[in-house]
Amino acid sequence: MRVSLLKRLVRALAFGVALIAACGESDPSTTGISGGSAYPETIDETYSATTVTLTEASGSTNLLAEGVVISLVLTPGGATTGTMTVPAAYSESGEEEILSLLGTYTYDATTGVAEFAHAADTFIRDTEWHAKGTRLTGTFDGGTYSITATLESGP
Repeated sequence: MRVSLLKRLVRALAFGVALIAACGESDPSTTGISGGSAYPETIDETYSATTVTLTEASGSTNLLAEGVVISLVLTPGGATTGTMTVPAAYSESGEEEILSLLGTYTYDATTGVAEFAHAADTFIRDTEWHAKGTRLTGTFDGGTYSITATLESGP
């Protein structure tokens, strides 16, 4: 009897996997901005940070709650503008810093990967960003710490 129940369970699982594979991805939040592809065709939008988390051995810190603010504009021509505000407690100078995000970006719609180049030394330029829907997400590995962020476009 146990074997029969196990066989039915295995068949049900196999059917479920086949059904999911046949239906494909149906959750609109997992598709790109363009609506049908896995990644958006373009990412030229205005983005704001919705999460910025610092993770260290001692735990995690919500940097948005600590005063970090990121506003980033990506133009169709590959240029960037915007600022990143870093509160004194987290800046190298010990004073609040407002860093310019003036620069450029590249984006590969086949992989969904964006990279940034700007003069200011920020984790943004040192991170590989992944586009999905209206979001860009990335994790910077600082060796003894990491910073994970989500930038979101839209109203």
